[in-house]
Amino acid sequence: MPGCELRGTAHWEGDTFVNDYEEEINGKRTKMQDLWTDITPNSHTLTAAYDAGDGVMKPYVVSHSARQSVERLLPRCRDSRLRFRFLNAE
Repeated sequence: MPGCELRGTAHWEGDTFVNDYEEEINGKRTKMQDLWTDITPNSHTLTAAYDAGDGVMKPYVVSHSARQSVERLLPRCRDSRLRFRFLNAE
């Protein structure tokens, strides 16, 4: 079935949310990790890492996400009905 699949074991390690799982890469089962760090109400950092073969997790993707303010989004909203929804959303 295409789409998202449930995988891994997620848990907290201090202030870091960690998901450990395995993927098959080049025919070999490889340990993988997704780590959510620097979590605030408006932003977070997501790091995807894999076991390089020596037991040390090596990052291969790091992304920083931040919530944008409604004021920043409004100029992009050409439909006045959507602008009204943004302004009156709770």
